[in-house]
Amino acid sequence: MVTGEKCHEDLGVCDADCFARCKAAHPNGQGSCVGAPICRCLFNECKTCTEVLGQVGTCVLDRCKSACSAKHPNRKSEGSCYGAGGQAGYNCLCDYDCW
Repeated sequence: MVTGEKCHEDLGVCDADCFARCKAAHPNGQGSCVGAPICRCLFNECKTCTEVLGQVGTCVLDRCKSACSAKHPNRKSEGSCYGAGGQAGYNCLCDYDCW
């Protein structure tokens, strides 16, 4: 996470309640409509969490990234492989925005 970077959470379809829904979820949040239209809430209290998605014999990075994204939709996430390989195998790690 880059210092000063804001987190965001997509809160579904944008409507007249977007700003209020954002404030309810994140008291310092700023809700606005983006994209197709989606209610996006920007807020400051962002942190990164790490989760082990499982041990695999051989790490396929694209699969690990896809699994991480699927596990934490609408959040910034990044899957990576960690481990020594061989019989010990690898772990698929998922770093994602959490709040």
